[in-house]
Amino acid sequence: MSLSLWHRLSGVLCAGVAVVFAVVGPWVLYNPDAALRPHGIDLSHATTSARAEIRAYYAGTALVVAVLTGRGAAHGQHDLVALRMGLAVVLVLTGGFAMARLVAALTDGKQALAGVDWMASCP
Repeated sequence: MSLSLWHRLSGVLCAGVAVVFAVVGPWVLYNPDAALRPHGIDLSHATTSARAEIRAYYAGTALVVAVLTGRGAAHGQHDLVALRMGLAVVLVLTGGFAMARLVAALTDGKQALAGVDWMASCP
């Protein structure tokens, strides 16, 4: 595979991740209840500060991921550092998701890996 093709594919990966998180960030910022309800988390009785914390953490994290991967996608053909940063964010993000699920399985049992059952309840 040529380096140019590798750069293009890496840019496409970064762009895809950026788009997803650019949608998720504002969505959680606007409606944290809808974002967490499919996971069995009900914020209807949460305090205002708890809802603010969910917004800050989830929306803030999503927007940082969107910006860093978006920069990698937009400038990766000319700025190898931006592309590498975008790819590093994707790697750490997906690795962190996988590690968290492994820890959940080890501490909470294999039912923690029931996977995407919550997706069935999404509208």
